[in-house]
Amino acid sequence: MQNVTAGELDRMFLDEMIPHHASALSFTHNALPNLEGAELTELAHSVIDAQSMEIGHMHMMIMDLEGRGAPAGHAADCTSQP
Repeated sequence: MQNVTAGELDRMFLDEMIPHHASALSFTHNALPNLEGAELTELAHSVIDAQSMEIGHMHMMIMDLEGRGAPAGHAADCTSQP
């Protein structure tokens, strides 16, 4: 990591975090039909909403790093609210 620039590290971080969040989405989507508790089902829906939004935000950050900016029609701020 000592020979990696800050920009390269930013991209590496995003490249690792997107699949991490996507795996949470996959697991949650698979578990959701079998969850019985209302509170747990609500949590699963919250996870899906938050992780989806964060993945979108990270993709936009990659576009910014590459100098392409967000595509037309996309909001610049896709952060999730707790």
